Amino acid sequence: MNLFKLHSDPEHLTRFADRLKVPIAACAHALEERQRTAELDSVIIKDPKCSVLYAELIINGRWPEAEPSILESPFWAYRYACTVIRGRWLEAEPYIMKDPATWLLYATRFDLAIALADSHT
Repeated sequence: MNLFKLHSDPEHLTRFADRLKVPIAACAHALEERQRTAELDSVIIKDPKCSVLYAELIINGRWPEAEPSILESPFWAYRYACTVIRGRWLEAEPYIMKDPATWLLYATRFDLAIALADSHT
């Protein structure tokens, strides 16, 4: 929810000018406006969760420039593979493996029976 929209003169509120410097706020703004801009890209790319949501809902496809950021989070790398790539993301698998619970989700989703067997030994 954009609380600034509820105010009659939001430009005079504290932090109004800085509101789009925070990844989650920039992502929310992009979703609200249904648009992509270079200014928003440069902020959103700093956060794995926001990068995935932005790729899913605004870009509607892969966002190669954000993939290094997305790899910082095994769960969000898994989600990106499922919802954006819609298949295995081979480059991310070593990173996803770092979190056993997320690796189990990934291996199950993509029917990696051998990977599952290996993760339990």
